[in-house]
Amino acid sequence: MRKLDDLISGNATYVLAGVTLLGAALRLYHIDYQSLWYDELHSIIPTDPNNSLSSIIEYSKTDQPPLFFIYIHYVFVLFGYNELVGRIASAFLGLLGILGIYLLGKECEGKTAGLFAALLTAVSYYHIYYSQELRFYSMSFLFSVLSYFFFIRAFKQNNPIDFIGYVILHTLLRISHFLYSSPDLFFYFDL
Repeated sequence: MRKLDDLISGNATYVLAGVTLLGAALRLYHIDYQSLWYDELHSIIPTDPNNSLSSIIEYSKTDQPPLFFIYIHYVFVLFGYNELVGRIASAFLGLLGILGIYLLGKECEGKTAGLFAALLTAVSYYHIYYSQELRFYSMSFLFSVLSYFFFIRAFKQNNPIDFIGYVILHTLLRISHFLYSSPDLFFYFDL
């Protein structure tokens, strides 16, 4: 087992790149196989590039906190307004989630554990499925993983930057999904 750890340690960057490419291939494969379903329509319609930021935030009061909608809105502004662009934007967040889980695993148990966690995430049916949806799930996963990463680092290393990173990522998590937010947080401000 020690030889495997040494082999992986020396090539961790290449292994992580391979795992990420595998994850990208799995997330992009048949990404447009099905048309948008009902919940995805609640992501694409209010994020039309012609809508204002305040109308997007106003809409989010009836669905989810606004961060994902704002992200998708600006993706549509930059790359075009269609379902494929929206789903690729979600898949991109899923890929970042693979890298995030690597960082978390590496911080907890070392490079081998980080690579194994990244591989499990890259091939996870559920992570692939939800990364292909034009919804906020991959964003919530990414911010959850990264907030835990900074939380653990903050207590291990007692570095103020890690505490700040935790607070920022936890705040982003709270404004990306109802499970983590309260009704009076951010998106209920009168804009």
